[in-house]
Amino acid sequence: MSQINPVLLVVVLLLATTEKGISKAVFGSQYPRYQKNYWYEYSSPPSTSYPEYIDYHLSPEPPVTSSPNWPRILVPVNPLNVTTQLGSPVSLHCVVRNLQDKTVSWLRRRPGQDVPLLLTFGETVYVSDVRFSIRRSNEDWILDILHAKTEDEAIYECQVSTEPPKIHKIFLAVEAPILTVMDGFGRELLDQYYKVGSSLEVMCQVDRLPARPLPDIIEWRHGSSKLPKSNSTSGQSVRTELLEQGAISRLAISQADIRHSGVYTCAVSDNISQSLRLHIIDESKPVPIINNQASSLHAAQCYSCNSFIASLLHEAGYLLITIQLILNLCFH
Repeated sequence: MSQINPVLLVVVLLLATTEKGISKAVFGSQYPRYQKNYWYEYSSPPSTSYPEYIDYHLSPEPPVTSSPNWPRILVPVNPLNVTTQLGSPVSLHCVVRNLQDKTVSWLRRRPGQDVPLLLTFGETVYVSDVRFSIRRSNEDWILDILHAKTEDEAIYECQVSTEPPKIHKIFLAVEAPILTVMDGFGRELLDQYYKVGSSLEVMCQVDRLPARPLPDIIEWRHGSSKLPKSNSTSGQSVRTELLEQGAISRLAISQADIRHSGVYTCAVSDNISQSLRLHIIDESKPVPIINNQASSLHAAQCYSCNSFIASLLHEAGYLLITIQLILNLCFH
């Protein structure tokens, strides 16, 4: 076995070390964009322009996180359920952070409605109802509704035009006063009969007043005519009292006449009312008199029919009694 020349061994080691250093110096900086915490490292320059294969399954995948710069709806200023009184203004809030070039819209979805109604898009109102308006306060997109109505009760959606869209829902409930029509003894009624010459009183009670009541708080109408507080010529007078909660109004009629017959309506706003019908009966006439002639004719015909049917039933009653007596005599 021949001896290895020590000088040759040193030269070979120097060449190998120098070649590896040159390779790292020349090729190692070509791929600074690649992470170095793989299971495998670059041990030599690649033979092509692409880096050597790295088995990504050996290292954990980075977690998927949403960009903090994307639009997002913050915790709402008001709760998901908002309650307002009839006639009151109400504001619905939607705070959007980092909106960028996206758009905020407000939509209304009523119960049983598949397709919502677009109310606003950006700062433009898309409904003809002038009670609706949109305003922006920094990151807060506020939908204002002036003088809330019962039909405004619905789900309101604030949408941001991301993909998929971000949606914030608010349910708006509109509380309406409850009207009750009663007689002078506090009994609820819808129809009431009085004789000509009677004095009568009808009451209308509301449990709470709306935000925008009528000028007279409770308004009385006879047919389509508004009744004044006092009218000595017609014998009608109206007196309204405020209670701790709500109000009560009394309609009094002295010396009732046939002209006082008809439908009476009490109302506290344009769309909250309760009606009853007063029948003033003149016992000297067989047919009830109603305001218009057509109704009077119809009532007269119905009255005649009813009288005929009543007479038949009366005669039938006598016939049944006679038959019963005959049967009793035959079997006893």
